Amino acid sequence: MASVKDIAICVRHWDWSETSQTVSILCREHGLVRAVVKGARREGAPFSGGLELATRGEAVMILKSGDAMATLTAWGLIEAYPAVRRSLGAFHAAMYMIDIAQRAVREHDPHPGLFDVLSAALERLATPGEIARSLVWLQWAALADTGVAPALDRDVVTGEVIDLAAATGSAVPGLAFDPARGGLVVGAERGDVWRVRAETVRFLRRVSEQWSPDEVSIWFSDPDVGDDVMARAGKLLASFWHVALGYWPASVRSVYAGIAHSNIGRWAEGGETTGR
Repeated sequence: MASVKDIAICVRHWDWSETSQTVSILCREHGLVRAVVKGARREGAPFSGGLELATRGEAVMILKSGDAMATLTAWGLIEAYPAVRRSLGAFHAAMYMIDIAQRAVREHDPHPGLFDVLSAALERLATPGEIARSLVWLQWAALADTGVAPALDRDVVTGEVIDLAAATGSAVPGLAFDPARGGLVVGAERGDVWRVRAETVRFLRRVSEQWSPDEVSIWFSDPDVGDDVMARAGKLLASFWHVALGYWPASVRSVYAGIAHSNIGRWAEGGETTGR
């Protein structure tokens, strides 16, 4: 069978033998591919010393039909994202990013937009002040590029456009996020919605309009977006991913401490349940 080349990011790997690996790589044009890497760790093998998590390279592979694993015949390292190896915070963020990216897509279903964001977000981890922003960016991009982004402009029950100023005024019931319906509601008082602040929604609306790598610097560099807003937005998206997946990815605990143990369906007086 003919081999194909693609740019890919290693999102999972495990040892198959002393010299070989099994990997999952997110390819720009071929989507998520599971592959066997025979002799990956042998001296002189064409794999740049073996594949490591959160690295980008050129993959040469032989794709198989059906559920059969591909065979990776070469891997040329392009970017090692050194900050991920130097900083514990960057490492934890990178592990969560690649976790979400691989769980968001199906095998052999390409999402070049998500791939580009993952690659750029991993690069931005080199700047400590951009880690929280990178987490928000990747989580939203994974939702948007796979077609499951929540509705932030209207009430998902009534269909009415939400005026944030009105939704937070004293004469109007509170603003909330309904994870089951995938969007905002106004005035809901059931226990299965999450109270959310207008400033969190306002920021996420901005992200939803500017999540491509060409546009993201507009809000990335905005000093008016505080760390508290960034943290709440990240936790809201992580909680939504929990609902979408049906479980908490283990990596979430290292980037949003305590979130996996929160009762996310309970209303909290004066703020969102998990800090959203």
